[in-house]
Amino acid sequence: MSPPSPNSTQEIPEFLLVLPSYRDADRLPPYLASLVQALESAPFRTDILVVDDGSPAGDQSELCAACFPGQRGNCRVLAPLLLPKNGKKGDAILEGWRSTPALWKAFADADGSTNASEVRRVLGEIRDRDPAQAASYFAVRARSGPLRVRRTWSKLALSRMFSTLAGLALHAPAIDFQCGFKVIPGRALPELERQVGGCGFCFDPALYLALRSAGIAVNTLPIAWSDQPGGKVSAWRNGPGMLAGLAKLAARRLGPQR
Repeated sequence: MSPPSPNSTQEIPEFLLVLPSYRDADRLPPYLASLVQALESAPFRTDILVVDDGSPAGDQSELCAACFPGQRGNCRVLAPLLLPKNGKKGDAILEGWRSTPALWKAFADADGSTNASEVRRVLGEIRDRDPAQAASYFAVRARSGPLRVRRTWSKLALSRMFSTLAGLALHAPAIDFQCGFKVIPGRALPELERQVGGCGFCFDPALYLALRSAGIAVNTLPIAWSDQPGGKVSAWRNGPGMLAGLAKLAARRLGPQR
């Protein structure tokens, strides 16, 4: 990705898209380049911010060398935000969302499982259907219809298991909580961040619970999605922590009733 030309305008963009990254210096730059290509001609403005979640210094240096800040059309790439230690994906997203203003705050997984054209389509659909920023939007991997989803049966089974357990913990529909593409109204962040900080891999269901507690509707949007190699989440290594996190969310939901 070659360096874009600098931007002089200071207007608040419609979207801030955070890409949380950990040791992704190899696969994130091509995805970032495809996002810029897709979004530069969009009829809305998007800032993209890579947040590195405490990768080793060498990885962070490679990431900075590959991710040039600057503007191309209606898409601006901000200088990467480098966190000093690994705090799991949720905290990296929050740090990015806090760092710069936008009407909408979004994140997408850095592996590119939600391709750039889908990101543009969904952001445009949200902008057109909800100009008042009244709701939030969780992308879900479509189980039927024209949108193709490619993933292994083992990952599908684990995802459905997590969604079922999260739905029970939150007393909510068992939606596809782990799909890594979500958009919230920027104005809602101050009310939400205290409730979702430190939730680690349970950031997504914690965000759902916080939005519901704040009276902000959560709408689901089916997307095309493709599993990517090199994932860093393991059911055996991270599963116990996820279960503990869901138990904490269940206790939080039940707390006021006691």
